[in-house]
Amino acid sequence: MSLDVNKALARRYFEEFLNQGNLCVADEIFDARVSYRGPFGSIDGVDRLKRFFLMIRKAFPDLHYIVEEGIAEGDKVINCFSSRGTLLGGVEGTEFHGRQFSVPGINVFYIRNRKITEVRCFWDTYSQMQQLHWVPIPTMNCA
Repeated sequence: MSLDVNKALARRYFEEFLNQGNLCVADEIFDARVSYRGPFGSIDGVDRLKRFFLMIRKAFPDLHYIVEEGIAEGDKVINCFSSRGTLLGGVEGTEFHGRQFSVPGINVFYIRNRKITEVRCFWDTYSQMQQLHWVPIPTMNCA
């Protein structure tokens, strides 16, 4: 498969699946047994992945990704991205609604037979949690 086709598939993940929230595209771009590996754990299977992103979209309805051109080699595509969003729901018992975040990240996609078989996602989770006030921002005491 051409490297350009693989890069286009990764871009569809960001633009159609994540940014537009188009769950129907998941069946087109993911292998049924897709594995998602992120900072908070692993998800296996396209149906579980769809449910996970519905939950994320509920918490951050304005979640948006800006993706850079991918680098492709063999069956892999790597994209740098930045994501931003506002916490508006989905997290019970929190007073942090309305807080915004903006963080950089990297995704590594593994592709076979024109389907994404694995996504490895890395982003600045600590900065995200600080911006959402889920962890304290350290202060410097210089005397």
